[in-house]
Amino acid sequence: MRAPSVFATDELSAALVSVSVSISEERRPLTLSTLVRLLPEVRDFRRTGSTSCDLFDVATGGLDAYIGIGTKTSFLMV
Repeated sequence: MRAPSVFATDELSAALVSVSVSISEERRPLTLSTLVRLLPEVRDFRRTGSTSCDLFDVATGGLDAYIGIGTKTSFLMV
């Protein structure tokens, strides 16, 4: 088993990014416009539906970044 480590990529085009899509009607346009702007710049997006799992994946190298527009701090507590 390999030791956990954060994956370090120097190229945004190689980044695998997790996104949190808000269910709030007020935040949805901002979230979607952000994704539209990033889509041609990153390798791909993932969405698990769990902020904790996404952040774990970033910390252990499974993902390169997490974008959570409007993510509540209570979601970050484990």
